[in-house]
Amino acid sequence: MAISHRHLQLRDGTAIHTEHHMATDPIANLVFIHGYTEHIGRYTWMIHVLNQAGINVYLYDLRGFGQSEGERAYISHFDVYVADLIEYLQAISLSAHPSFLMGHSMGSLIAATYISTNTSHPFHGYISSAGALKIDEGISPFLRKISGILSKIAPHLPTIKLDTNALSKDRSEVEAYIADPMVYHGGAKARLGYEMLEAMKKIKLLFSKISTPVLILHGTSDKLADPTGSQWMYDGISSDDKKVVWLDGLYHEIMREPEKEMVMNHIITWIKERSKK
Repeated sequence: MAISHRHLQLRDGTAIHTEHHMATDPIANLVFIHGYTEHIGRYTWMIHVLNQAGINVYLYDLRGFGQSEGERAYISHFDVYVADLIEYLQAISLSAHPSFLMGHSMGSLIAATYISTNTSHPFHGYISSAGALKIDEGISPFLRKISGILSKIAPHLPTIKLDTNALSKDRSEVEAYIADPMVYHGGAKARLGYEMLEAMKKIKLLFSKISTPVLILHGTSDKLADPTGSQWMYDGISSDDKKVVWLDGLYHEIMREPEKEMVMNHIITWIKERSKK
């Protein structure tokens, strides 16, 4: 296996940290987008398992997270994340093998937005892991309305913090997250929170534009990303090749649960089946 690290400078001057992990005898490529608060350094085990299965892994820290530049956990508009993904894909050279796009949580929202609005994308399939695709019903209509105002008058204001106890049933994973200095531990900034809510509204109307093969995985006990959003995606996409896997009792970080090997088996099997075509 070969690993390359580099910083890619985007058109606006922001440098993002990228890593490419190449398998010894590859059969496929996977471009992975991480979730809110985190960074790609948290996915070492997942990358190793994928490489062992012959899958090259390409990934980068989103702007404002991990080792990438940008204000921590802030975005002026959600489409900036999608534009960054497009620039990243234009800058790298995927191998000639079938390529797949995977996003976790907010990363899934970014990937779904990209797939649904770019018909000429290079991917043979899209994998959604615990997708943040639906607005939390616990947010009152008043708070949703005021979030738009707050994002304009105080866009950088930190608001609520992520509930770390809802990440995984594995306490060691939760402790590792809390102790990780590269993780963003502050409150969700008003502008990013509002932009995510708006992106969730838009993606529900765009699901029908997704015609590529899709694998959806979601824990039934996820309290951070509503599983109903994944059901909406499954129901709405136009692809004939679609599959949803409900992971009974799993929390949000499905690849950091005690059942993580089973989760990876679902992903690898699905990719291998579509790499033969």
